[in-house]
Amino acid sequence: MRAAAGVALAVVVAAACSREELSAATREAEPHVADFVRFESWVRRTVSAHAELRERAALQEVLFAPLVLEREVRGARVVAEQEHLFRDGVGPTRSWRVVRAGGEEVEVASGSGSVALGRTRSLGGMAVRVEVAFEAARP
Repeated sequence: MRAAAGVALAVVVAAACSREELSAATREAEPHVADFVRFESWVRRTVSAHAELRERAALQEVLFAPLVLEREVRGARVVAEQEHLFRDGVGPTRSWRVVRAGGEEVEVASGSGSVALGRTRSLGGMAVRVEVAFEAARP
């Protein structure tokens, strides 16, 4: 239920953004969409196998394995049945905008030198929220 409210809020925020703000968010997201989609796919497979990973620490280790060596990843957050954080997570104070970038519809938030991509999808009747914060491209 909380995930659905988050998506609804993101849609309202997107509607309130100017065309220029959405264009800027799309440009920021574009270089990271493929990496985000790959990680999101990994999360969905891992969450599906959750029954095999009985301990929270084991699940968290497997969830974030693809990100361990990624220097441009500042943090990540996965919310399925529980919240799981990698590094510093994504940060609680983000203003999400829904954009279409790299052929995908994703939520984008930027600030503090990072750009975060997020999306909530259903998996077996459970809402799974994936957020990844990448280091922002330097102009």
